[in-house]
Formats: sequence, structure tokens, C-alpha cells
Amino acid sequence: MKTLAWAVGLMLTLGAGDQALMAAAVAHIAIEPESFDFGRVRRNSELHKEFQVRNLGGAELEILEISTDCGCAAALLGEGDRKIPAGGRVTLQVRLETGEQSGRLDKRVFIRSNDPERPRLVLELTATVR
Repeated sequence: MKTLAWAVGLMLTLGAGDQALMAAAVAHIAIEPESFDFGRVRRNSELHKEFQVRNLGGAELEILEISTDCGCAAALLGEGDRKIPAGGRVTLQVRLETGEQSGRLDKRVFIRSNDPERPRLVLELTATVR
């Protein structure tokens, strides 16, 4: 009877291990930093910042779509950088044009990926235009 109980316990433990392995075998997106303040800038400026997009998961991260909330911002990945291996990282280049606006500028970059926990990551950009 003890042998049967031990075997059942071992099977349950192995099953839990398989679940842990399956959980680790998904993509997990992270971006560094998740927000950036350009500080005080002049009108009609073109601002640039590079962000590191990292895959902290155990499976390939696929960037499905990148968009912005206005035409004054653009976010670009290099060719072939939409698929990030487990543990890998790529550089996201962001450009923000201030135009004729003045005052506080709040813009967002949206990154859609196959990360099951964070399928849509929002990158916050701010500046004070004078």
C-alpha cells in the first residue's frame, strides 16, 4: 500500500512539474523603460529614444503589431526583430515630433504580442513643449 501511495505521489509531483514547465514555456514581454519623459523641449523638435524589448519567458515572443495614438509618434523595430527568442532582446526606436503644440504632451505606443499575460503593452511618452 505504501508503494502505491508513493507511486501516486510521484505521478502527481511529475504532473505538477509538467505544468510548471508548460507555464515557463510561454513568452513574457518586458520593455525598459516602460515610460519616458523627454523633459522640456522646443516646438518643432524631433525627439528620439531607444527602448529595449525583452523576452523573459521560455518561448519565442512574437511582436504582432506596433501602433501609436497619433501621427506625431512612430515606433520601429529592425528587420527580423519581430520574433524574439527566449531570453532575447531587441531595440525599439521611437520618434516623437512636437510640431506646433505647446504645454504637456502625452503620447502612447501600443505593442501587441503573443504574451498570454500582457498581450497589449503600453509605452508612455511625455514631454513639456515650450
